[in-house]
Amino acid sequence: MEDEAIRNQSSHLLQGRLIAGENDSVSLSFSSDAPMKTHSSNEASPSSAEACISGSMLQMSLIPEESRISIHNSAQSKQIRSTFMDSENGYSFSDPNTKTNPKARATHATTLDLGCDRDSVVDYLKSFQLRSGTYEEPMDEVLWSNLPDHLFDAILACLPITSILKMRSVCKKWNWIISSAAFLQVCSRLSPRRPFFLMFADHFRHKVGAAYDVELNKWHIIPLSNFLQCQPLDSFNVLATDGGLFCLEGTGIQSGSIFVSNPMTRYQRKLPPMLFMKSPYVVGMVVDRYGEGYKILVAQDGDCLLSQVYDSKSNAWKMTGTLQRRTALVSGAAFHKGLLYCITFGPDGVLAFDLEHGTWHESNPVMPSFLTCPQLLENRGELMMIGGIEEFGALKGVHFWRWIPGTQYWLEVKRVPETLFKRFFNSSSGHFLCVAHSDQVCFHDYHYPHVLMYNFVRDAWSWLPSCSLTRDMEAQSVLGFAFEPRLDASV
Repeated sequence: MEDEAIRNQSSHLLQGRLIAGENDSVSLSFSSDAPMKTHSSNEASPSSAEACISGSMLQMSLIPEESRISIHNSAQSKQIRSTFMDSENGYSFSDPNTKTNPKARATHATTLDLGCDRDSVVDYLKSFQLRSGTYEEPMDEVLWSNLPDHLFDAILACLPITSILKMRSVCKKWNWIISSAAFLQVCSRLSPRRPFFLMFADHFRHKVGAAYDVELNKWHIIPLSNFLQCQPLDSFNVLATDGGLFCLEGTGIQSGSIFVSNPMTRYQRKLPPMLFMKSPYVVGMVVDRYGEGYKILVAQDGDCLLSQVYDSKSNAWKMTGTLQRRTALVSGAAFHKGLLYCITFGPDGVLAFDLEHGTWHESNPVMPSFLTCPQLLENRGELMMIGGIEEFGALKGVHFWRWIPGTQYWLEVKRVPETLFKRFFNSSSGHFLCVAHSDQVCFHDYHYPHVLMYNFVRDAWSWLPSCSLTRDMEAQSVLGFAFEPRLDASV
């Protein structure tokens, strides 16, 4: 038990650094991984220690209380006398004038006599760190300044996307590095970043959008010009998004024009006019992360289902398969195992489009009764659906279903807890917005300014921080799209 107590103390050994002050004063500052807490001048801190050498006195106190040090400098001998306890598996300090915890008895004690000059203090500190296993050699400026380019790119690519964008303004060299083909290739090989949720926009007053950053747990205000740069920029409609790219429809004089843009790089492309359709509807967009291309599916529903696909590699539209049945498509498609799935009504069901072969497939799963606001999503290799259940025109619950492979059935796997449902979904309309990406799902009620998030991995619910654009509900509009922020996604 005694050895275990000493090992626990040694796990909080401190790391120190030497700070030179005025008049040859020296300050030793220590830090540990233990939580910091503010204390008064007469009270020792449980996780920090400071030693100040000024004139003929040096005092240092180290907490935890069981491991305390007090060093005094005598004006006559100018010696620093320190006593510390040495155990078999760790080290801790003690002040002979302070009562220590009996459970933290040392196996033996050692007394050191050190000169109070700066070099001696540095040597003493280094010796302590070497014995405690916390010493690290100082970084070699010459070595790190000559870091190979590929290692430098790999380090930068791991930073948050917002930090990388800010680095552009540091100097011309960094701006060139971040835009270089070598750096973008490194970014493309990294694991997907945690998503942004573009939930709100102010199209007319401030012309900005608000995107929630899952990684940093904060909202970013993004100028709408990052999405579409055209004059005049009245507004635009977001039609689909995937792989860091947005498919947009212009308004005003740009009405009817389709654009693809990357809001992180501010690059955009105006697509050629679509082939003729009476009432075209953009079903979805799929980006080939490794093939450096994307496809956009557009359909015309009604008496029969017509479709055409835009391929970025050929920069052209092509008419594809036709489904001879009357149907209507619901927004919110999901890409799963090579097929783009979308929900239909009249009759209710699910259709799948094969982007490679340009053909439609009827899945005909048994849909839940009285379903409202459905949303398909792909999560960890499974096709899922989230939607509400109504009774007599009132929303009674929000459920999660997983499609059982090889069958025509949905399996309910989760539902919004009753307490959260009553607080969040208790609006008069009963309609809500569901936005999903990877392991996160956001819910927004059009009559409620807050956003509720569910995390599949942690199986946890949380409220997002308040967004500045929701303070004026009349000025903002709800977008409801999620995307992975990428610098390497090419339009």
